[in-house]
Amino acid sequence: MTNKEKIEELIGDDQDMLFWDGLDDAIIGFDADTMRCIYSVTKIQEELVKQGMSEDEAVEFYEYNVACSYIGEKTPILCNDGISYL
Repeated sequence: MTNKEKIEELIGDDQDMLFWDGLDDAIIGFDADTMRCIYSVTKIQEELVKQGMSEDEAVEFYEYNVACSYIGEKTPILCNDGISYL
């Protein structure tokens, strides 16, 4: 069971939590106060490389499409948990 599936099972269907497509392996938890998913920056970039991007492409994609995105008050939280920018 993925972390996304565990969170969905735990919080139930009545909560509207947002997830980034294709980055389920980068989920490290959620904030119960705001009901926002938490992603590891390092794991996001590693996942993008696993999906076929070069390290430079992964950093650029992360910076432009993830770090700079705002999709409302439920925008996922990014945790700078180590060495990002492969």
